[in-house]
Amino acid sequence: MHSSEEQHKQRLENCKDFFLTLKDVVATKLESRPPHESIELTIVSFLHDCWSAIRAEAARQLAKSVPILPSDLSHALYKRLSDELSTAESTLSWQEIHGNILGITSLSSCIGAEHYDEIHRHCLRYIGYVSVPVREAAGDCMTKYFLISSDKVLCIKRLLQAVISISDGQDSSEAATLRLDGCLNSLGNILHAYLTQLTQPAAQAQLELPYEDICRTMRRS
Repeated sequence: MHSSEEQHKQRLENCKDFFLTLKDVVATKLESRPPHESIELTIVSFLHDCWSAIRAEAARQLAKSVPILPSDLSHALYKRLSDELSTAESTLSWQEIHGNILGITSLSSCIGAEHYDEIHRHCLRYIGYVSVPVREAAGDCMTKYFLISSDKVLCIKRLLQAVISISDGQDSSEAATLRLDGCLNSLGNILHAYLTQLTQPAAQAQLELPYEDICRTMRRS
């Protein structure tokens, strides 16, 4: 019988090997190529692994693999992860919720703006979750999508509205406190990431980055 550590190592190697061969598998034109659903299920199984290192590795490898994945596979995977998050608290473990958020973050480069509102709702829902890894993943996901969003002012406004709503509410439960802390931390991380992006040479040429609009939004709030 293999020890827990050996199982962990083997599972991690299996994860790496799967993504290493994924490019060849996707490019295969033969009838023997696994169907998209089989590939999707394998990716999800690694994202849902009980070991955090494997979930993190799966998310990292998925982000690297997105450019070679067929569009319908990427969007089917996003839909699965997103749909599960909608009812996750009653159907998924915290590890699976964590993996789904990591997966959605990894898919950021291929997910269209039409899904941003949905992703924002997921992040706000889980940014106050009892599990620290889930809270951190939700905050990182929100930051990632903020940086690629074309309407950064709207993103800031929505996060500020969430902060004000929680602050003005009558809920003094631990869950509300965690959610408020998560929103404030995320707001700080988003502004830091944005200002860092703004100071990069490549970004300085992008005149549409709405620094002044964001400052006005912050002052009004």
